[in-house]
Amino acid sequence: MPRQPASHLALLLMLWLVPFWLAPLSVSAQGVVPAPDPAKDVFTISVTLAEQASLIGEGIHFSGTLQNSDPKNTVHDVALIRILPDDYALSQLCTRPVGSSSDVCIARATLPAALGDVPTGKSALWGTLISQNRHAATTVSFVFQYKIDSAQSTLSVAAGSHAVQNTFEHFLAQNKDLAIPAAAAIFGLITGLFTWWLQHQDRKQEQERSIRAETYKLMLPESHTRASQFYIPIGSTTAGVKKAWDDFQKNVADLGKPAVPGEPPVTNIQEAKTEELLFHLLRFGKLMRDMRMALGGFYFKNRVGERICAHCWHEIRNHYYPTDDVAALKTYFNALAYLDDDEDVYSFSRKMADDYSSAYEAFQEARAQVALLVADPDRASATVQRLALLGKVAVYEANRAYEYWYVKPREYLELSDAETKMVCDYYPDFENDPERMDLERYMEQARRP
Repeated sequence: MPRQPASHLALLLMLWLVPFWLAPLSVSAQGVVPAPDPAKDVFTISVTLAEQASLIGEGIHFSGTLQNSDPKNTVHDVALIRILPDDYALSQLCTRPVGSSSDVCIARATLPAALGDVPTGKSALWGTLISQNRHAATTVSFVFQYKIDSAQSTLSVAAGSHAVQNTFEHFLAQNKDLAIPAAAAIFGLITGLFTWWLQHQDRKQEQERSIRAETYKLMLPESHTRASQFYIPIGSTTAGVKKAWDDFQKNVADLGKPAVPGEPPVTNIQEAKTEELLFHLLRFGKLMRDMRMALGGFYFKNRVGERICAHCWHEIRNHYYPTDDVAALKTYFNALAYLDDDEDVYSFSRKMADDYSSAYEAFQEARAQVALLVADPDRASATVQRLALLGKVAVYEANRAYEYWYVKPREYLELSDAETKMVCDYYPDFENDPERMDLERYMEQARRP
């Protein structure tokens, strides 16, 4: 413990002697550094650019001085030999020699540009550069060449930073103080316009919703009446026609098979299905006649659906009872007159069997017409296909009136490939039809997603 303070004292003594030990080394180091050469500062040149940025092809002014500090010697053959970077051309170079009252200018100067001799004193230097190529901010240097005592020297002088810009960049640079206020104003304008547009769209949509809701309130009762009175019954009747025809065709295929014990003969089943087919055809015709008298035709939410049903009905009439066959038309409408509004297949069957009934003769004549129809399977199938398509579209359109009632539509127009082709065949000039896009949208919307 008694030795610790002594060691501390020795350490402090050594630190105090360090500067004295290093002093001789410092002196010797300074002795090997060469002294500054006064001749080096005899001739000095300074150049300063007036602008920090310019457009391509725009003149850039510069100014400076040529100073000869040697009272005995004149600096000879001073010349500007190069400007760095090489994106500038010298347009004008002027000097005013020491003691002179006039300027010496070189118009359309080219490099190297001779400035002559510079006597003792300070001479003025100025001129104009032309920017030729765009570049970012960089230091522009002037390279001079001169002679002192027959010794040639070169001196590079930094004139300052400069950038050559295009019109947009130059505009921003010149108006940088206004950039933030202008950006804020533009942002405010855009925000205001966007807010106005959103409000306008909201008002427009609200107006459309209001009109749609009001129209819906007015049209829903009417649409409901039409759907329940005509469209839905038409759909169920066409479905009955298709089922009766399918059963009839199935029994035609069973004609060559052995009779099944306990079941009626196939010929009796065919007769029953022919009778059932007649009932549904007459029921469908009565609904179409009543609708034509009450409404004039189909009134759906979409014209494409109306056109499809109108085409179907036109072709059904041509297949089932050609309009030029007066006798067939008379038979058809005579049978419709005896069909009651609440007629069902069982009451109809009783009338068909009661030869004392006033409707017996009319229904038997209509049955003979249906027998001619089913005897031609191609004509019968074409009629049934168009009936099925008409019924599907009618039921689909009847349910579209309730789209605002349900979360999503509960009915879809589920068409077979043959029915889809049939719809497109109704548009022979499909490529040029003005409702082509309407038809495509309708078919896309009607298909089950």
